[in-house]
Amino acid sequence: MPDLASINPEAGYHAIPQDPLEIALALRAGQVAWEQFPYLALRFGERGQRFTHSDSCWLVALCRMEPAASTRNLEWLRGLLSTRGIPAVILEAHLAAICTELALVHPQHPGRPARYAPFLAARAAERDALLRAAAQVPRLDAYEARLQACPGMTVPAAALLVASAWLDECAGATGALASMLPWMRDPLRFGSDWISTIDELAASLGPTGREPC
Repeated sequence: MPDLASINPEAGYHAIPQDPLEIALALRAGQVAWEQFPYLALRFGERGQRFTHSDSCWLVALCRMEPAASTRNLEWLRGLLSTRGIPAVILEAHLAAICTELALVHPQHPGRPARYAPFLAARAAERDALLRAAAQVPRLDAYEARLQACPGMTVPAAALLVASAWLDECAGATGALASMLPWMRDPLRFGSDWISTIDELAASLGPTGREPC
């Protein structure tokens, strides 16, 4: 059975499932999240993929905790990842993939995916309230279309990623935007049209200290 060191020697020590089926589903779910956001491979490479897989094992282990404990751990991870350039929307997608896998592998335990429900519901409510307050719900798709039409290198879902980093910053993850924007506007990587659109999107979202942040 794979252990944490064989999955990612750099991950240190943390709990992972002991059931080989759960380790396998964690790795599958991690791969789904990895492929859903090509940004991860572009920015973090193979090392990032290893951490995605080891994090996935830990996330699956959380489904055996009480909901309050699971939520505390997820909030902690959200804060950690967001300041390292991985906004909460990626974590949410990862958890959704885990929920799908858990339902397939352990249909007799419907309560396990529910361990993630309070965290996911809070993120959805937060996103809806803050993006509506910034009048951005209908405009993110327009920004995304503009970004993907830019010449040169593009990153799928870039508008969503920038907006999610802004949400993380609003929620108290100081440095979330600073960990995202410099990479997204690097002139060695992206063209001038892309960078100006990213700048316009970031400015349109507004300050991160507003109410109800």
